[in-house]
Amino acid sequence: MNVANNIKSQKKIWIIYSIIAIFLTVATYFTTKNYWLLVIFLLTFLPSQNYYLNKRIKEIDRMWALADELSISTAELSEMCDVGQLDLEATKKNEEGRFLPPNKKILLAIEKLEALKITAKADSI
Repeated sequence: MNVANNIKSQKKIWIIYSIIAIFLTVATYFTTKNYWLLVIFLLTFLPSQNYYLNKRIKEIDRMWALADELSISTAELSEMCDVGQLDLEATKKNEEGRFLPPNKKILLAIEKLEALKITAKADSI
């Protein structure tokens, strides 16, 4: 449930930013002498895009940390989050061109890994 609410709130934020972007682009187009609208757009959209990109990368890193902690192979993790093995390997890159699978799949994989971690702790007690 938490993942679904999180995804819905992210979609709302992206819709709001898209509406603002469209408005500012149209307003800048029709008022060619007022480039300040484009500057406002760039100052609001680019930092938010950077924030969400960094957030997704942190979630992917968290997923890999949980998988390493539980000694789960890439094949098992691939089945867990319904992402191909090569695609998962591409998420490990720390450079430009890193593959970012759909956020919903990553969040569901994190939830499953956390549930496995809790059951593993319960079994060890």
